[in-house]
Amino acid sequence: MSMPPGDADRIDFAAHRLGMVPSTVEALTGGLRNRCYVLSDNGRSVVVRIAGPHDGEYAVTRTTESMAQRTAAASGLAPRILLEEPDLGLTVMERVPGGAWSRRRAGSPAGAALVGEWIGKLHALPAPAGMPGIDFVDSLGHYAAALGDDVAAMSLVAKARAAGVRLGRDACTVLCHNDLHHLNIVGSATRIVVIDWEYAGLGNPVMDLAGFAAYHDLGVVALQALLRSYSRQHALPSPERLADARWLFEAVWWAWLALRSTLEADEPPAAAGARRRLAARLEINSTGG
Repeated sequence: MSMPPGDADRIDFAAHRLGMVPSTVEALTGGLRNRCYVLSDNGRSVVVRIAGPHDGEYAVTRTTESMAQRTAAASGLAPRILLEEPDLGLTVMERVPGGAWSRRRAGSPAGAALVGEWIGKLHALPAPAGMPGIDFVDSLGHYAAALGDDVAAMSLVAKARAAGVRLGRDACTVLCHNDLHHLNIVGSATRIVVIDWEYAGLGNPVMDLAGFAAYHDLGVVALQALLRSYSRQHALPSPERLADARWLFEAVWWAWLALRSTLEADEPPAAAGARRRLAARLEINSTGG
């Protein structure tokens, strides 16, 4: 199996630390930054995640990611971490049956309802001591600066400040995942866990709802299912706050994709297409065409 230089050595290191003699190593596809492999040994399977480069540019802090995932895993909301070696960019976690969700499943009313229940459970967890906060306006400013003060990005920052002020009114702060893409949702039609906690932190709970809705462009019925399920545990945001949060999430999403297009060697067609669609929705000229 062909893999990037260094990955095989890190997989062998993980196998040795876990007392495994790998019989198979299978690459998983789908992620835009990190590389994941399933390592199997006599019926035991784990997932080896090798972090991609440019954590600073993407505003990723691995200690925060670990803290968030371990907190969620303790309540069955994320896979358990079995091994971490931050200097190697290496994380090994338990493998959850079922595989990553499809966009279709995530965007269905049944899928959205299950995600709404999961978000509700996450937001009910006690905040971990020392967990940093995540502010999407600050994240947008960070990406705009990393883009070299791109004119389109800076225009979004100005609008985002006003949206942030509106969203900040009476907002509570809870543990949020902030990246509820279907490829980060793993499991069956009845039970899920969520992976890739790179952007997790304490924040406004409406951003998890808005982000999931934005990623999957939820229709009316699916959005109602998401909110109805979430409302069994928490008060719902107003439609106006949800709209502000979705706009802010999409602005950050576009800036992240624009930054990725400048940092990485190639841009997958799906990412390029999403960047162009977001540019049209946000009424900006997308960097890089």
